[in-house]
Amino acid sequence: MFRSVAWGGSAITSSISSTLGVSPEEADQIKLDYSKFKATQGEKDVVVALQESVNSLLSDLNQTLIAYRNQIRKTFHRLNCGR
Repeated sequence: MFRSVAWGGSAITSSISSTLGVSPEEADQIKLDYSKFKATQGEKDVVVALQESVNSLLSDLNQTLIAYRNQIRKTFHRLNCGR
């Protein structure tokens, strides 16, 4: 079974943009310069944006693992991730 989960830096940028109400360009800069943003606008807003993005990824991965488990009808205990 093979499934590609499309998730990366753009998902983080999009989440920051929508959560903070800033343009995608500003969100990308916030992502790249997190320590400066933390000092000026507060860590909590960025953390919320990142949590939303990561929760989406985790949900996709969970659905994939459930489908895989149901397909092979076995329980597995380890998942290898990488390129």
